[in-house]
Amino acid sequence: MVDHCPVVQLAGTGTTIRNLATQYLPATRRLVLTVAADRPLTGSGPGLVVNPRAGTVTVSLAQLPRFRGIVVAGTGATDRIMLGPHGVNLAAVTAGAASQAFMISTRLGADVVTGRSPVRTKGADGGFVVEAATINLGAAA
Repeated sequence: MVDHCPVVQLAGTGTTIRNLATQYLPATRRLVLTVAADRPLTGSGPGLVVNPRAGTVTVSLAQLPRFRGIVVAGTGATDRIMLGPHGVNLAAVTAGAASQAFMISTRLGADVVTGRSPVRTKGADGGFVVEAATINLGAAA
């Protein structure tokens, strides 16, 4: 957790994420982050539930009332990250901070980030930051 943002740290020396997307469940104040990757998810933290079988991280905004967004941190090797068909929509999140951002940092690896669907952030300080060797926005490959 960095500055009230859960960090999804990719494992190994080069990870492929085929589908990175979010779904907000307002009735339970939970944000489900889908991370369909070639390596199983691990980790834990307050307000977080990692399901390696489903490839999801569930963030309980009831337990993280100051939630400010999500950070995906690469391995420093060659990572491939594809934003899935449902995209990332933090604008739909009705709990947490007034501004919520989404960041992908590939840690100076020879990485490719592909966005097939929109990324929506929330508030005046929300934003979408990508640090990668190659960025394909609107691409399908």
